[in-house]
Amino acid sequence: MVVHGNATANLARALRGHLHQEVLLHHEDAPPSALPSRPLAAYVDLSDLGGLHCPDRSSCPDLIDRRRAGAAGWPARLALLRQVLTAHRGAPLRVLHATAGLQAPPGVTQSLAGARQAGLIRALGAEHPQLLARTVDLDFGPDLGPDLGSDLGPDLGPAAGPDLGPHRGPHRGPDLGLGRLPASARGVDRLAAQLADELRRGGESTEICRRGGARYAPHLEPAALPAAELRLDPRKVYLVTGGTRGLGARIAERLVERGARHLALTGAALGSSGADPAQPLLRALEQRGAQVTLYRGELTDAAALASFLAEARARGELGGIVHCAGRLRERPASFLDSRPDAWHAALGPKVDGLEVLAALCADDAPDFAVLFSSVAGVFPALAAGALEYACANAFLSWFAAQKRRAGKLAFRAVAWPSWLDEADPRPLAPAYARLGLEGLPTEAGLRLFERIAAAPALDEDLVICPGLDAAAATSALAPAARAPLTPPRTAPAASAAPAAPARPAACQGAVPTGVPCWLTAVLADTLGAQPSAIHADVPFAELGLDSIRLTELLHKLEAHLRRPLDPTLLVQHTTLGELAAALPSVPLPAPRSPAPGSDESDESDGNPDAPDEPGDEPDDEPDELRAAPEAPERDLSVPDYPDVLDDNSGAAGYPDGADDFPGDLPDDGPATTTDLTTAPARLRPPRRRPPRLRPPRPAPVAGAPQP
Repeated sequence: MVVHGNATANLARALRGHLHQEVLLHHEDAPPSALPSRPLAAYVDLSDLGGLHCPDRSSCPDLIDRRRAGAAGWPARLALLRQVLTAHRGAPLRVLHATAGLQAPPGVTQSLAGARQAGLIRALGAEHPQLLARTVDLDFGPDLGPDLGSDLGPDLGPAAGPDLGPHRGPHRGPDLGLGRLPASARGVDRLAAQLADELRRGGESTEICRRGGARYAPHLEPAALPAAELRLDPRKVYLVTGGTRGLGARIAERLVERGARHLALTGAALGSSGADPAQPLLRALEQRGAQVTLYRGELTDAAALASFLAEARARGELGGIVHCAGRLRERPASFLDSRPDAWHAALGPKVDGLEVLAALCADDAPDFAVLFSSVAGVFPALAAGALEYACANAFLSWFAAQKRRAGKLAFRAVAWPSWLDEADPRPLAPAYARLGLEGLPTEAGLRLFERIAAAPALDEDLVICPGLDAAAATSALAPAARAPLTPPRTAPAASAAPAAPARPAACQGAVPTGVPCWLTAVLADTLGAQPSAIHADVPFAELGLDSIRLTELLHKLEAHLRRPLDPTLLVQHTTLGELAAALPSVPLPAPRSPAPGSDESDESDGNPDAPDEPGDEPDDEPDELRAAPEAPERDLSVPDYPDVLDDNSGAAGYPDGADDFPGDLPDDGPATTTDLTTAPARLRPPRRRPPRLRPPRPAPVAGAPQP
């Protein structure tokens, strides 16, 4: 099934010719009822190739009006993908998403078209291990010039089709830098050949960039931060979104400690009840000599936000921006069960609000603009139950990169891990231990923030991942890191008896009636509690099972039962009693099958219980696909940096579980940030590493590594 718009109709038809089998062409505006009743082998989304060229802000329609106009766009595509996955629950499926310029090596114009969808594709395997989901950034070739763009179909108008719904799709936003896709038959056929090749390839990489005949996959490398000291100008104003609670409040306090005397803080709108809970914070800041301008409302309300910024600028020019705003749902839910309002709540402040804020601050020249992201947006293993949150955080890195390529070097995104509150210590989620990731003490996080904000310029964004080296962090980028058990290649017969539990757990004391002893013990072990303290009718959320611990519980159930389980099981059955009743009837996932046109095979086919060996695909590609590329492989990453981080910082990573932040995560507080102190994901050839291409660099600073 190929989803396309007016601008990509010709490409969809060309792809059908390359696949040499039945292909359903589905227009992005067509009703879902047009979906086929038979299972699909692959789902291809071309919608983000139909970008709108907007060379300057004045030529674009109003951001907010365009957000709310029409019913089509990215939300409709989310619903379509959700419907397809629901119909294929547990069955193998290849999901391929195409972008143009999202991954921008040096010298290539970058586009945010597809950034939202790419964040979802990156995390999708956390809940659907039977999927091979991937975003491919297509190679348009040097003959097409620096611009990428839209006209791949019969409708050459850039605004063909209705506009976006509740979430403004990235391909309608400003500053896209898009031109035109090749309208010639030769150019369309070349792109179709790349898509067909990706559909036939295996591997675990969720993102591929094709350039010059080579394929590049993300990886993480150590980064060096200059030992700069953060000294703030008391005459300037420093803006912190989500600055009234949580990490945003800690950042506001640290800014005042470093000399800020004018703060502009934003927070979520309040109800009609009582006083503002941020008043104690505001009084404390004012007692330290700071003047605070407060905004309560949506960051997507452009008129209200513009008025607030004008009030703040009356006290001084904008000296720095820290974007901590974000929301995380109270209870985890799978992608299949998530509601549109949950996606709106997650992307509203962190993504849509950021775009509005950046547009309103386009004429400002802050010394730094630090975007707080989360490792949940980087490592798929940490995204289960909160894909919309992971998707929102993943967007920030692409956004910051695009701004830097436009000359705004103040922008940098940081994916943080869980910050640890020394006054209220709580154990880290077991998923951290599985990845080797550690938490970050609050003071260490604040010191890292100071160094990041003080850096004159950063070539790439950062992932803070204490406890991980770059190799371990890179391996965690694959969805396979989520599941210790690989679904069997062939399912046992329907009449076969279930496998015996691997290691029956022991219970001591009273356990809930009607719940197997081993199940109670597994849950107790995940919670770090006594089995006798667990009740069958208490929701998992009230027991303290956040999205990370739910994933850990699923892994333990799979290990005990010696078979994979539907990752949505724990979000459909939310108490121990419900889970106990559901487990006997849980079906095995359907067998995994090769992609169209492939001849993949595995020696474990004759043994359903034999998991794939971790060394089978060391370079993300099966053996039969390791032929040399058509053109020499080139590494498009920036220069290597030595690891000069202090002992409180990690090596590479993204922030994960927001639930582990100190205190309650507020509606307007920072979303869980991905934490890797090494450089952000870079693009590398899947196998060998020839000489690098180094981009132009800004003037060196003392202590910074030189090319």
